[in-house]
Amino acid sequence: SATTGKPTVLNLTQHSYFNLGGYTKRPETILDHNLTIHTNFFLPVNNNVIPTGETALVLNTPLDFSKPFKIGERIFDNDQQLKYGNGYDHSYVLKKENSNDLHLAATLEHPTRHINMQTFTTEPSVHFYSGNFLNGGVGKNGVPFKVHAALCLETQHAGDSPNKPHFPSTLLEPGEQFSSTTVYKFY
Repeated sequence: SATTGKPTVLNLTQHSYFNLGGYTKRPETILDHNLTIHTNFFLPVNNNVIPTGETALVLNTPLDFSKPFKIGERIFDNDQQLKYGNGYDHSYVLKKENSNDLHLAATLEHPTRHINMQTFTTEPSVHFYSGNFLNGGVGKNGVPFKVHAALCLETQHAGDSPNKPHFPSTLLEPGEQFSSTTVYKFY
């Protein structure tokens, strides 16, 4: 939650990385994880990975996670959207009737460890980042991070909202209170 004393553009998110396979001496990638993003719409990006302002259908594209797909199944497809982000780095527009109600945004499943994660949110979008630029950082026990070692499911408003008047506003005025809830449920 947040308040402000002056008009403020505000778009908070959580940038936690997840790999349901664990991170040991030989880290797994997230490419074998199954992902479902519970929507049919995403925000196309330009060559700087900034939303263009359009909303597009995911159907018949490698960005379609409206039913479970293995992340690595299409990540290297010859698709301009994937080339711009060096993989998945896109916001998905969520269906919701009441912005204060939690709704299921995404489901992540590990194929053999039987660990699953659901992401619930009150936010209007979820940004899927497939760890495209992880390369060289050091994690637990000195194990280096590598590309696609983990992913993020960031609930938020659309990126570049202040420059796209038809996107939901991210302006917080004095006297207003911003409130958002995201739940990561493991089972």
